[in-house]
Parts: sequence; C-alpha cells; structure tokens
Amino acid sequence: MEQEITVDAGDIVESQNIFALHSTYPDLVAGGGEFSANTTGVMLQKKDKPDNVQLGFEVRDLDYWVTKIKATDGIEILHDVIEYSWGQRAFRFYDDDGHILEIDEDLEVVAKRLLMQGLSVEEVSEQFGYPRLGQEYLLGRGVPRDIYQAIEWFRKAAEQGNYSAQIELGLVYFSGNGVLEDIHQAIEWFRKAAEQENSTAQFQLGRMYVNLAEMYIYEDYDQ
Repeated sequence: MEQEITVDAGDIVESQNIFALHSTYPDLVAGGGEFSANTTGVMLQKKDKPDNVQLGFEVRDLDYWVTKIKATDGIEILHDVIEYSWGQRAFRFYDDDGHILEIDEDLEVVAKRLLMQGLSVEEVSEQFGYPRLGQEYLLGRGVPRDIYQAIEWFRKAAEQGNYSAQIELGLVYFSGNGVLEDIHQAIEWFRKAAEQENSTAQFQLGRMYVNLAEMYIYEDYDQ
C-alpha cells in the first residue's frame, strides 16, 4: 500500500501516515493484561460485524466527546471509557455502517495529567514506553518535533533490548538524521533486532550488506 513503516512492534505495525495494523486487536478491545487495568469484557464477533477495521481519533477533551456521543440517539456503544496501562484513555462505538470508531485522549493531555499526578518526566516516559515517546518526538505528535530527543528515547529502549527502537536507531545511523552517518552502527543495531527474529530488521540488515558490497567493503561482520 506504499506506506512507510515507522513502528514495527510485532503485533502492532504503524505507518508514517498513522495507518496501523493490530494482529491482537480483539485483545486490545477486550482489555486486560498489558492493555488495560479495567477490562471491557467485549469480545468482538467478526461474523456479525466488520470488526476487523476501525478508525481512530485523538482528542484533547475525551469526556466532552463521550458525553456528546452517548447523548446521540441510535449510537451503539462498544465499551465505556477504559484506561490503558500507559495512561491513555479510550472509548469505542459503532458508526451507522457498523464500523468501529475509537476516540483516544491526546497523548500530550495524558502526559500533563500524569505529571500533575506526581510522576516525574522520566516516569511518564517509561510508562509511555521509550519507543512510543521517541516516535512522538520524531513525528512531532503532541510534542515539538525534536530528532535529538527522539534519538535519546530510542536509545534508552534499544539498550533495554526493544527491537522496534533498535530498528529506529539503525535507520537514524544509516540516514545520518541527527547523528553522523555510520553504516557500521546501523548494521549493529539492525543485527540486534534481527537476532530477535524481526523480519523488518532482517530486511534492513540485508540491505546494509548490499550497500556495503556496492561500496566494495569486504569486512566480515559475522564475527
């Protein structure tokens, strides 16, 4: 579909244009576990409705929109407001055609709320997940666009073994975006992610070797 992948977290793949694929989407809706402390108990039935696709929106005042939607006649609510493990609240309902619409709190609003609750900036960043915060800074979503902050949060996660962040760092070093271009560093981070059997990292690693061959560099990177 000619979409540039910006996040590959295995079960969630997100493109630069905020198009996302969730292989565990029914679990996300039902809540529980890593997704939500307060489960919805909603089990999607794909045979009854087209529950395999949703449209999502982020809003600054979630409570306002939830109240407005609930007051609209004929709206079928999928579940009430839940809060994910990273602090973001969400609400889902069906449109007139039976498709799922999701409304989420804007992440900037979430961050401010968590800070007001007494969490430090570091604690909020860790709760969001370092790769997630890195993406926000990289794309300027909810925060000012800042490649250096993005790299810092990607590095924190990459050093903890997060393959999504390792891929991001590999791309940063390959492109020289915010750092000195370094194909050897790019290979190292792609290798770490590829060793976790991530297909995107394996593809990027293969691309790096092709680039090295074209540059007539024959060092053995398998040692």
